[in-house]
Amino acid sequence: MGINIKYFFLFVFVALSSILYFLEPKFISLSVSKEMPRVVFQDFELYDLNTSGVKSIMTGTLAENFANYTTINNMNYFMNNAKMTTQVLALKAKYEKPYLYFSERVYFIRNDGLKLTTEKAQYNEKKKQFDVLLPYTLEYGYNQFSGKSLHYDMLNGKMYSKNIEVRYEF
Repeated sequence: MGINIKYFFLFVFVALSSILYFLEPKFISLSVSKEMPRVVFQDFELYDLNTSGVKSIMTGTLAENFANYTTINNMNYFMNNAKMTTQVLALKAKYEKPYLYFSERVYFIRNDGLKLTTEKAQYNEKKKQFDVLLPYTLEYGYNQFSGKSLHYDMLNGKMYSKNIEVRYEF
């Protein structure tokens, strides 16, 4: 009886060894398709201050900071300068220095009454230029302008547009 148990354990050992030798183990690597944010903010306010006071304020409901960019939901961005205050609202935004990319219901509002509505725009912080990339509607008082794209240089106050349609009231 002792010999049979010895052969049994030898058989089990050889069988398990052959399974490990002949069958290659399959390693399953888990890959994350979406990049993980480094920092996440909910219901936030971000102030940019300089020696003369508040330069800009950014608020939103969710901000996710990644290595090279930051995404913002329900963004409200105030820009202050000596001449006027400007506000940009967008459902989605992406900050990739020095650009802010806006999408989904973008509103550009100045304190002098100018209001611009579009679905996609971008702002260059260094050059102080606001570019509208899709058709837009611009309202100033009772006057309404619409076009395919718009370039607004905020430093000199000049706007350039393509395919303009104007409704002007006297």
